[in-house]
Amino acid sequence: MGRVTASTIGKVIGSSWDRAVIPADLGGYEWYVLWVMPKMARRAVERLRRLGIEAYVPLKSQTVIPRARRGKSQKPVTSLVPAFPGYVFVGLLRKSLFGVATAVDGVIDFLRHEGAPVQLRSSVMTDVIEHERDGTLDDPKFRIVVGDTVLVTEGAFAGYIGKVRRIAKRAERKAATDTVALNIEFDVFGRTKRARIMSNCVTTA
Repeated sequence: MGRVTASTIGKVIGSSWDRAVIPADLGGYEWYVLWVMPKMARRAVERLRRLGIEAYVPLKSQTVIPRARRGKSQKPVTSLVPAFPGYVFVGLLRKSLFGVATAVDGVIDFLRHEGAPVQLRSSVMTDVIEHERDGTLDDPKFRIVVGDTVLVTEGAFAGYIGKVRRIAKRAERKAATDTVALNIEFDVFGRTKRARIMSNCVTTA
């Protein structure tokens, strides 16, 4: 386990995603993950699709309470947002499209392991799509178990792949949330390191 360096999508209004359109068929594609610049996923997806590359951003519901104005409370607002901010899933029919994809405006690079783009298992893509369809992408407890290999998407270890060695017990979970603390083991330059990372900052790899 080492350092990872760095069509179907809803209409975008402002910074929120208006609707989700999920791939109906994985269709023999090889799936990879692109690391994109902040707030550039929309542009990257549009341009990737124009180039004939299947691009997919899984969405989840997010509810926020706007800041009160003039002493009046605001009603909660629910919108669709990317489940994995900063990342775009791409389906390629041939590896010669690697260079085409990374040349797209807003794309930084593929997520890589030991220098090569990380190819996702089809079961991972199926899992992500199923969780988006049933609305559980924002509930990691349904899909992470001890022994799982995960990719860290946020924080100091963003871009690292590791194994889940322990999941916090219910009593250790944050109040009023299903987010749980994970003890994850990494191989960093040949040395084993462990870190405590929240489950909403990882995805299965």
